[in-house]
Amino acid sequence: MSKLFFAIVFLLACGAALCDGLPAYWLDYLPGRVEAVKQDMKSAPGGDTFLFITDCHAPDNDMFSPQIAEYVMKNTGIKLAVLGGDYMNGNATAAEAAQTIDGYISRYSFTHPAVLRGNHDTNYQGGERLPESEFARIVRKVTPDAYQSGDRLYYYIDNKKARIRYILLDTSDEANTETGIMVDKKQQEWLRKTVLETPRGWRIIVFQHILFDYCPVHQGRKEGPWMTRSADTVIGILDSVYDKARAEIIAVISGHVHMDYAARSKKGYPIISTTCDAGRGSQASYWDHDFPLRPSGTVNEQVIDAYTVDTLRRKIKIRRIGCGIDREYAF
Repeated sequence: MSKLFFAIVFLLACGAALCDGLPAYWLDYLPGRVEAVKQDMKSAPGGDTFLFITDCHAPDNDMFSPQIAEYVMKNTGIKLAVLGGDYMNGNATAAEAAQTIDGYISRYSFTHPAVLRGNHDTNYQGGERLPESEFARIVRKVTPDAYQSGDRLYYYIDNKKARIRYILLDTSDEANTETGIMVDKKQQEWLRKTVLETPRGWRIIVFQHILFDYCPVHQGRKEGPWMTRSADTVIGILDSVYDKARAEIIAVISGHVHMDYAARSKKGYPIISTTCDAGRGSQASYWDHDFPLRPSGTVNEQVIDAYTVDTLRRKIKIRRIGCGIDREYAF
């Protein structure tokens, strides 16, 4: 009896530690979302599930997402969290930018997140560019094996059990204002080679921060979103090798545009955007005219997507945790 008592006390203590700091409205809401994700995982035993969180834009964020991600991962068994870039706003010194980015990414030290660099993370709006080496140093504090080739901020992760290769691109390695191409030629060649070398029978998912863009709200225009020139370059490469590759490209996933959106490539795979995790201030879904209000003190203050890749049914199910709705795309 005493052993059982102490076991119960230990489990309750772990649960309390896990929920420490999460408001009651999140604790009331999350079990239902966790159950939905678990059902998706159960229906896709040969696939994989990961979290995708993008465009935090500190300080325009209530900062509960790391705790929410930890809660979801520990209650579902999800192993991978992908952070989609733009952890800060800008207009800072390089030292201030590094401190902000470090302060956010370090909150995911309970796991080893896969980290993309966004355009804001270069501190292009500030007076000093944040060096690639400094960004890499910050990320390696929580994910030691990230960026296996020096300070090159693009790499891939293999899930051998599910036979899925996750390719993470850096859409800020060449900020060419004349062409709009933000993936340099060296990275383009690496992408082509990496896709073609992926083993037969595998699937490929590509992440990059910038895919779509949209006209500013204050212009009062509704056209868009459109794919950027950088996205055209990347999608063009993927389409050009699609029929030659032994593996199948099944999705490209991004943030940046601060809205939920999707399109199809010429080869048919979905090109998906997830809206921003920034829930307040100037960054909160500022491109989207139709997005609902996201007041602090409600579950609308954050956005996390749980992607389940169902390789048998050839579907990607996306469960929204926070503001927004669930989505589903065939591949």
